[in-house]
Amino acid sequence: MIHAVILVGGSGTRFWPLSREKMPKQLLRILGDRSMLAITVDRALAMVPENRIWAVTTVSQAGLIKRELDSQGFERVRVIEEPVGRNTAPAIGLAAMRILREDADGILAVMPADHHIQQPGSFVDILRSGEMLADKGYLVTLGIKPMRAETGYGYLCKGSRLDAPDMGDSSLAAYRVARFTEKPDEKTAEAYLHSGEYFWNSGIFMWRADRFVEAMKRYLPGHYEGLMEIDGLGVPPADPGRMQEIYAGFQPISVDYGIMEHAGRVAMIPADVGWSDVGSWASLREILDKDADGNVLVGDVLALECRDSIVYGRDRLVAVLGLEGLVVVDTPDALLICREDQSQHVRRIVERLREKGRAEAVTH
Repeated sequence: MIHAVILVGGSGTRFWPLSREKMPKQLLRILGDRSMLAITVDRALAMVPENRIWAVTTVSQAGLIKRELDSQGFERVRVIEEPVGRNTAPAIGLAAMRILREDADGILAVMPADHHIQQPGSFVDILRSGEMLADKGYLVTLGIKPMRAETGYGYLCKGSRLDAPDMGDSSLAAYRVARFTEKPDEKTAEAYLHSGEYFWNSGIFMWRADRFVEAMKRYLPGHYEGLMEIDGLGVPPADPGRMQEIYAGFQPISVDYGIMEHAGRVAMIPADVGWSDVGSWASLREILDKDADGNVLVGDVLALECRDSIVYGRDRLVAVLGLEGLVVVDTPDALLICREDQSQHVRRIVERLREKGRAEAVTH
């Protein structure tokens, strides 16, 4: 059976001032009238029943996540609590251990809670094909055809095409991953874009739970041993303090760096589903409707003689005049104004606010 594992970590600092430590990005309603987490759960429900959806988050955010799930009527989604955040490899490993307790043949469909998928039906079809590959022992990732020379993403290099028997009766193509590459410089990204051999690494995966645990044992043995001990503590853990101690000792590491880059049986399915990681305010230009002058305007906004700008208002009128290429985000206690091409660096503002002990970094 497929189990959907939704990664609900991080605070989305690049969406400050709308996001805060106690109002993380995945709870924001920036793409409509529902949170990004709720939209992600809806996508998962097209593939699995609610009791096979697992949300992995930290203890510090678990209360927020549970309240959001309950408010949306998702009372049967299971929440797995990490004592502290340690990046994606330990989070997925913890979920795999939990799922193996119930389903020895379980297949995990791993997805972040804060991505946008414009074509959810096609997305589910692709995951169904991924299920066949995962059942044959592949670690599967979805690759996104690059639309621009993006330097902020990791890339996958397409290898040989997998034979039809691995894909069953699916009409979709799948390929071995020849290699993973780090975030490139602009010149390299341009070469990747024009080669046709490279894809963005979406951070969406499928694999058998037992196969993933085996890979963790081989490539991240310290994490594996710690998770095995945590699993032996039971659910809920008989000794929460020991679980905290073990987990806090894990090296933070992503599943890409820790496992995928080293494993040999890795497959990629190209996914043309209108994907975005919604990584910054600038990404809203690709997702939300724009006016005739290329502006994205949300809330009570009056824009005169403005071009190619993003203006987000909440509780009061925001009037702007003569803007070009700017981001303006108004909240009751903080206002952000920056160039759109600098919106990836908004986290630097949050870091400085934390250094100064400002509450605006933490809560509204």
